[in-house]
Amino acid sequence: MSDYITVEDFGAVGDGTTDDTAAIQDMIDAVGCFRLLNRTYKITDTLIIPANGPYGTFYTGQGMEQSILLCAGMAGKTAIGPESNSSLYRVAMHNFKIMGDCDSCFDFSGVSGGFQLYASEFRNLWLESNADSCFKGAGNFSVLWDNVHAYSNGGHCFELGGDVAKTLINCYAHKAGPGKAGYRMAGNAVMINCNGLDEGDIWGDFGAVQSQDGQNLQFRIHVIGGNIEDFDVKGIRLRFTGTLILEMVGVIPRANHTYETLIDGSEYGGDGWSLIDRRSYYAPKPGAAMSASSRILHNSAPSYVESTGMFTDLRRTDQSLTYPVPVMQSKNPAYGVLAHQFGNVDYSRSYGFNLQVPALWTVNAQNFNCTRVSAVRTANTAPTAFRSASGGEKGQRLTIIVEDANTTIEHNFSSAGRFITQSGSNIAAVNGGIYEFVYNGTNWRQV
Repeated sequence: MSDYITVEDFGAVGDGTTDDTAAIQDMIDAVGCFRLLNRTYKITDTLIIPANGPYGTFYTGQGMEQSILLCAGMAGKTAIGPESNSSLYRVAMHNFKIMGDCDSCFDFSGVSGGFQLYASEFRNLWLESNADSCFKGAGNFSVLWDNVHAYSNGGHCFELGGDVAKTLINCYAHKAGPGKAGYRMAGNAVMINCNGLDEGDIWGDFGAVQSQDGQNLQFRIHVIGGNIEDFDVKGIRLRFTGTLILEMVGVIPRANHTYETLIDGSEYGGDGWSLIDRRSYYAPKPGAAMSASSRILHNSAPSYVESTGMFTDLRRTDQSLTYPVPVMQSKNPAYGVLAHQFGNVDYSRSYGFNLQVPALWTVNAQNFNCTRVSAVRTANTAPTAFRSASGGEKGQRLTIIVEDANTTIEHNFSSAGRFITQSGSNIAAVNGGIYEFVYNGTNWRQV
């Protein structure tokens, strides 16, 4: 850093006591950025970022706990803000900390139409705000937050609008204010290994509704990895409509604490939202308890919900009904064989079907190997007693379709895979008869 101009060249002291606001602003005005050393710089007013600067204008310190902007007497103010709400900002801010009594750390929320932050990045920052959100950004396009830690006493940690191209990587929402969220976002965002909360009511608050936010904005949020953790009230709140994808996310309610639900769309939700869960997991800490009747609450029917097991039902609050959630599971019963299990599948229209062709029970044989067979038909030419079926798997169903007048299904023959009939006696099968059995791991029991 000694090879570059720093705020000290413009008169900053960095002792945590001297007011360095004017010196830091002088460097910004002169060269278009600031560079902080390993010191604490007291500021008493907002540092103003010039508009329409070149791509990647670099504001930097020496580390998120080494270079500190200490806000003093800044109630009602933000630490860093834009020159104009109608201009474009293309900045990179790295490696410093903002703390003290400022309402917010960054405030780019005043944009009225269009984008305000564009092709920008914020890396290795430690943000502490007092009465408002740590980072406020309304018009974000192609913006990255990487390893940004945020604490707010009265607001959200991250309050981000903008329609597209927001990416958060390894961020941590430590503390949110009462009724606020760690991640408050509208529009599109990809969140990779983002964590929190340590303290706060809601982990993620997605979307916007006109009655509360002045406009309707869809949410399109893709959460990959990380933990939705230690929330006081609910994990995620949904506003308006959109799509939420959870992929390998840990949902971990606080220990010895009663929370409301995991996902709540009943407060502001609308029709047409969808939830896709891909191998996420629910791991409440000891003593955690849920007060609601379901892990998903909503005030209407969603357009699509898919889960791999964490979300098993949905409570529709406008009708006081709980619906099962479709669960999709994949299984590999043998090498090279892929089987999918779908729960609650509803086909409203069928354009075709695959015919299950019954296997032929070996003619006049008493025993049969039914591995991967769900239905068999008979063609016995002489009196034949069916005594057992080998190769069954626990829970497997076997339908016997009788197409002759020579078949008897023998009850309780002393061999593995024997048949146990409902009547407790042999069945003299009739031509055209259908008999169903389920394998319990030892025997085939008639159902």
